[in-house]
Order: sequence, then C-alpha cells, then structure tokens
Amino acid sequence: MGYVIKDEPLLGKINALAKRRNRTVIDLLRDLIKAEEDRDASTRRFLERVKPVQAKVKTTGTPSPVDWSEIKRHDDELSGGL
Repeated sequence: MGYVIKDEPLLGKINALAKRRNRTVIDLLRDLIKAEEDRDASTRRFLERVKPVQAKVKTTGTPSPVDWSEIKRHDDELSGGL
C-alpha cells in the first residue's frame, strides 16, 4: 500500500532527514516508528513498576498538620534553651 504525502514542507523535512542519515525514506520511517514503539513500551513498563508505589501512597491518607511550636519546644529542650 502506498501513501501520498501532499504536505510539501513535511515531505521536504522527511527527505532531508533521510539524506542526512544516509537512509532511504522507507528505512527512515521504519526506524522512527520502531523508536516510538520502543518509547511507548518503556513508558508502559515504567507505569507498571510505579503502580505498587501509587497504591501504597493512596493508602497512607492525609498527613496531620505539623505543630511547629511543639517542634520548637522540643528542640529548645534538647539544646538547653539556647
């Protein structure tokens, strides 16, 4: 099956890139599509690895507010009130 690219600026960019890389247009398109497929697969693997962390974070709930005056009192007590 063939495709006709009527977008002249795009076609020019494709041809220029193929020439710079010393590739045919079809080989260039194969390489670019393969690179995108690999990147998509990598993203999916990353999201799968992160799912357990996301689940754990969801179960931790909302943190309680920090009582800075209590922290200061404790620090002052440890340092001898300096």
